Amino acid sequence: AAKDARDFGRLLEGQRGGLYDTVEATVLTDKAAGKAAVEKALADLRDKVGPRDTTFVFLAGHGINDEAGEYLYLPKEADLSRLRDTGISFRLLREILASLPGRTLLFVDTCHAGNALGNLRAGLSRDNTSAINGLASAENNIIVFASSTGAQESVEDATWGNGAFTKALVEGLRGSADFNKRGRVTYKQLDAYVADRVEELTRGRQTPVTPVLVTVPDF
Repeated sequence: AAKDARDFGRLLEGQRGGLYDTVEATVLTDKAAGKAAVEKALADLRDKVGPRDTTFVFLAGHGINDEAGEYLYLPKEADLSRLRDTGISFRLLREILASLPGRTLLFVDTCHAGNALGNLRAGLSRDNTSAINGLASAENNIIVFASSTGAQESVEDATWGNGAFTKALVEGLRGSADFNKRGRVTYKQLDAYVADRVEELTRGRQTPVTPVLVTVPDF
């Protein structure tokens, strides 16, 4: 997850002087990815983002629904016995991103394979379907790319250098999703490329999800 975040951050920083005059990137990984630091970075967006800006938020790691059905992203100090106190609420994420001017894209890779969370007690689940749909509702105006359907796991392979989702994102934004060779990638092109590439890499085991917002034209 940390390498995925660093690679995505470097990719965006490389856009400085191209389509974007300036790029400000905050990358939090490993010990730096604590609850307070992540929440502060999100809150700081309100002071940084203007109406002509594009905001990218990339989350890689683990997420979980608590007993009340609220989805939380798990920072480094997350404790499954105290989720509300130690997790980062997707409700907070939605409130902040929906309040931003300009264009906002959220990339969510929180359904990783493996047993890092152990055996979940009754009432907890990793299905992020409801959280993703809530974020991508028309009134929020947020383009959401999710790494997989809620029932699937995000696949990784050491030979790829990234998880399948991030590998496809990076390839697409570096130009593979520029199907018409115009020197730019739109979010709908990226969606099409990522869906096809992840299915190819994982042999159909993983299906990325991007809820369609008819109120947001392609950009």
